[in-house]
Amino acid sequence: LSPVEAKDQGIYTCRVDFLSSPTHNTVVNLTVIEPPEKLVIYNGDGVVVRRKIGPVNEGTPLTLSCVVMGGRPPPSVTWWSERVLEERNFEVTREGHVRSDLKLAEVTRAHHLKTYTCQAQNNNQQKLMEEVTIDMNLRPLSVRIKVPEDPLIAGRHYTFTCESLGSKPP
Repeated sequence: LSPVEAKDQGIYTCRVDFLSSPTHNTVVNLTVIEPPEKLVIYNGDGVVVRRKIGPVNEGTPLTLSCVVMGGRPPPSVTWWSERVLEERNFEVTREGHVRSDLKLAEVTRAHHLKTYTCQAQNNNQQKLMEEVTIDMNLRPLSVRIKVPEDPLIAGRHYTFTCESLGSKPP
């Protein structure tokens, strides 16, 4: 069979007849694996995300959905970050796609510029992968008003400085 196609899957029998010996039969079950065709990542509003999401406000929830089309048998879909498995649950949708949701209840500074990878795999030969990096708006870590050290005298002009540290954007 060249090339092998999905329709080639089935049970094949090889029969050899001998003139003066019993017939030999060999039965082979051919299973054809079709790798997943396409993987798309969506944000919580159903908008396609490519490579980067955000900016996302610190302290807000974030949901990323990974939808995989094609593949027989249906692929397993997982979420990874820095070689750590983050989510392994997935479901088959009404359309026959496989979907996995990564839900972050509250994004923190630790999520800023963190990359998550969705992987789809239904065989041990190849994986379909897509990455997304979280870009964030960060709250200030501190705010300070700098005032002159000397006592203030009525009628004079003074300059006060407000300093904010750790925010993004500044």
